[in-house]
Amino acid sequence: MTRKPFPLKFFSDKTRPDPTNLINHSSTFKSPRAVKYVVSVEVWEHVERSPLGIIFKYMNLVFAWSSILVHYPAHFSIFEFEDITGLNCEPIPNTMVVEDVKKNNSFWELAKDICTLCRGSPDVCRSWSREDHIRLCYLAILTDGLLALDRRQAIPPAQGKLLMDLEIFEQYPWGRVAFLGLVQEIKR
Repeated sequence: MTRKPFPLKFFSDKTRPDPTNLINHSSTFKSPRAVKYVVSVEVWEHVERSPLGIIFKYMNLVFAWSSILVHYPAHFSIFEFEDITGLNCEPIPNTMVVEDVKKNNSFWELAKDICTLCRGSPDVCRSWSREDHIRLCYLAILTDGLLALDRRQAIPPAQGKLLMDLEIFEQYPWGRVAFLGLVQEIKR
């Protein structure tokens, strides 16, 4: 296997930003942990075997990222990111067609705050369909693992709509999305 050449660094040693001025950005996987206790074992294992199941593996390893611990970003390209994570890092498609999103509006009404929902109303979650349980798992992966959103941040609508078609969601290049978000945070 031939290795692709490394891209140029974003910053030289002289222009690298001071890490003490960077936000402490971390991922604690609170949402996936809460979801695990309201979905069936079969659904959890299905998602673990999916292309995005690697996020649950990181959670099980008690993996945590914090800019306080890692002060200076290493030379790191999308090629290494793909090798390490196993996530799909193909180019992001220009268009994605998602069928009839309106029929699933009830899912969005119920899943506004994952942790509160799972801890406060576990019986409500358990009464959902298998597909909605899978969506709930993927929503937790999306917010805590791939986009690393603060609980007060909304999911970008174009990416949230992808949850309505599970096959499209699983095949989407989330590795590239996560990598670009990471690079954006490092460059801030």
